[in-house]
Amino acid sequence: MEETFGLEVISTLVKGAEAYIYLVNFFGQKAILKYRKPKQYRNTVLDTKIRSERTILEARLITRACLAGINAPTVLAVSKVHASILMEYIEGVNLLKVDENNLLTYVPTIASDIGVLHKNGIVHGDPTLANIIISNDDIFFIDFGLGEFSYDTEHRAVDVNLFLKVCQALKPNIYGDILAMFKENYFKILGPKQGEQVLDRVKQIRMRGRYVDERREKN
Repeated sequence: MEETFGLEVISTLVKGAEAYIYLVNFFGQKAILKYRKPKQYRNTVLDTKIRSERTILEARLITRACLAGINAPTVLAVSKVHASILMEYIEGVNLLKVDENNLLTYVPTIASDIGVLHKNGIVHGDPTLANIIISNDDIFFIDFGLGEFSYDTEHRAVDVNLFLKVCQALKPNIYGDILAMFKENYFKILGPKQGEQVLDRVKQIRMRGRYVDERREKN
């Protein structure tokens, strides 16, 4: 397969609408290869530009996150031409597979880490339980594909809302504890003023969502 650049493919992990993700053999070590596939409906030149820019942005986001002290896969190589990133393989389990009691022990660190990302102008874009891996009891953030560099309160709030909304849906019995722990530890990093601004915006986002849902039901 051209998109794997001759690397031995151990397995295909994801064949999504946006990208293919492969587990590959890189000089005897497991690694992850993420390939953004072409969009047939887009102009070829425009498509190449968009995929290339998103690939470079994701690699920069991951690298900046690591430099800020966040556990994330090390970027090993980037191909702008082929819209691909080769990165470290993190052995572990994602938070979807962690039971409620254990999940609560990780929430303070997750909240702090999201705070560190935001303080450094990094918005993850999709910080759900599926994109947080536990490896040797450490937390790793993966898949910055929807991320961006921003200090905007709205962008930060979308990040926080995604994490909390998934927790509320999947872990309703402990959501109150998750929310309290998240607020306490997120505020420690970002500060009470900016933290409150973000959580206030989260409430606004949810109100907008409910308004849209109500309009749809009426129509």
